Amino acid sequence: MVTRDLSSSAERAVVAPGGDAPTLALEGPRFAGRFPGKLDSKARVIIPPAFRQKILGELYVFPSLVEPVLQIGDSTLPDLLLSAVTDIELVDEFDERLTQLENYVMERAQPITMDDAGRVAMPADYRQHAALEGPLGFGGRESHFVLAAADYFERMDAEARSLAGELGSILAAKMRPRTKGRGGR
Repeated sequence: MVTRDLSSSAERAVVAPGGDAPTLALEGPRFAGRFPGKLDSKARVIIPPAFRQKILGELYVFPSLVEPVLQIGDSTLPDLLLSAVTDIELVDEFDERLTQLENYVMERAQPITMDDAGRVAMPADYRQHAALEGPLGFGGRESHFVLAAADYFERMDAEARSLAGELGSILAAKMRPRTKGRGGR
C-alpha cells in the first residue's frame, strides 16, 4: 500500500497494490451522521454531542464557497480548505485568482468559541449565507461537518436518491459482498 501526504489537514491518499486511483483515508476524527438543530434566541446553535466529543482543539466555521452551508471543524479546517483551493489544477500557482481564494479562505475561516453546553454563536452574515432560520441540521462530512437549513438536507437527499436510481446497477454491484473464491479481496 502506498500513501501520499496531501496536506496538513489529516487526510492522506491510499493506493492499494494494483489499484489505479487513490482513495482518501482520514487520520483523525471522522464526522458522520445527521442531527437536527435550531437557533436559540441569542442566535446560538448547540453542536450535537456526537460531533462535540470529536473536536480537537479550536473550533472554526467557514461559509462554503460552493454550497449554502457553514463548514465547521477543528483547527485542521483552514488547512483542509486551503488545500482544496491550492489543488485546483486549472490555476497556475502564481495566478492572482488563486491568491484571492487563499486570502478569502483565511479571512473567512473564523474561530468560534463553544461553551460547556456545546453552544456556539454564529455571526449574522454566516447565518444569512446558509439561510439559517427555522429547522436546521448538522451533517457529517468526514473531516468536518456542516450546518444548514433542514430543507437543504432534504433537497440533497432527493438528489442523492435520484442519482442512486440512475446508477442503481453499478452501485448494487459495487456494494455486493465479495468472497475470496469469487475474486474478492
